[in-house]
Amino acid sequence: MSDNDETLPTAADLPAEFIELVRPIKLSDSREDVLRRWKTISRIFVEQEDAKILTENVINDLISSSIDKNKISEDKLKFLHQEFTLDDFMYPKTPFDVEEEIRVLSSYCLLILTDNNHFSIDFVSKITTNLLSASLGGLLKFKGSYDFETTLNNKVFEYTREQRSKNVLPTPVLKYQSLKRTTEAKEKFDDNPQDVATISEYISSLHYELGNQLIKANQSITNYANQVNKVTDIMDEELEILWMVNLRWCDYKDISFDDLTNIEKIIYLAYQLSEKTYRSAELPSVKAIANMTGIENENVTLRDFIDSNHHHIEELVDFSHISDITPILFGIKLASEGSWASKWKNEIGLDSKTTINSFDLTIQLYREFLTIGWVQH
Repeated sequence: MSDNDETLPTAADLPAEFIELVRPIKLSDSREDVLRRWKTISRIFVEQEDAKILTENVINDLISSSIDKNKISEDKLKFLHQEFTLDDFMYPKTPFDVEEEIRVLSSYCLLILTDNNHFSIDFVSKITTNLLSASLGGLLKFKGSYDFETTLNNKVFEYTREQRSKNVLPTPVLKYQSLKRTTEAKEKFDDNPQDVATISEYISSLHYELGNQLIKANQSITNYANQVNKVTDIMDEELEILWMVNLRWCDYKDISFDDLTNIEKIIYLAYQLSEKTYRSAELPSVKAIANMTGIENENVTLRDFIDSNHHHIEELVDFSHISDITPILFGIKLASEGSWASKWKNEIGLDSKTTINSFDLTIQLYREFLTIGWVQH
């Protein structure tokens, strides 16, 4: 056994989902390689030795490389390739030499990013919606032999509701606890109140004590304000959606939803809902809201939708934030530049003649609007 092997994790350290995911790829032929890959993934995503490494660009590259049919560039594979090389000096020289492996492992890394045991609830709920957006509601598949679609739908259901639980807020209490430094300085002062050095030390300790207590008080007030703001956000969402459903009014056209075409209803409702989402998770029951505001249940061809409606969306979003993780808006962006269908299929891996149900299209656009909105804010 080499010195390098002695630092490897054991088979018992590997999660069952990780083993399941790597079985179909060449990597699984070598038990040591499997352990090396897990060592890297655990370092970055589980132990988070360098949390700053997971930038927005890195996460977007992981998403792009994990989608099965996506056209992929070497740049999008570089992050994991470089990290694997740190733990395995014999790793192949270029990302393309191990493209399939990196893309499958990208999928697993994303699975960890949706786990609130490792990351904050705000973070994982956003990432889960981003992944559902990138997969176009399941029309595009993630690499690897794992049921991502069911997992993501279960997680988005859980996070959507957890982010909107209204717990009873406790009355804030400010507790004063004297520091040991202050207590000791007071004892010295009581024993020798005439000594200049003792007086100076006591005053200094009181000054420090006051600053420390103000910091604690400020943190306590901030924490309570954050809890209040969360409840306020939830109630504001509920009120906004209640008004919208009952009034059936399109803010962006300043007319009733009843006066719009079915496609226009889909676009403007999806955007309006994204603007009324105040928590870091998608709203519950978007399809039900679509039904209540008059969207008709029909099948829509993506090619017809993008060809006919890119002008509506151009007035709503900044195209500079659109990428392949928002596939329909990406098609809209390409269409605004000219011929788009073949480019879109080449990049996304889906035929533009694919049809989608109008309710599914509503929630897909809603998720894409949320994805780019969260980036902008």
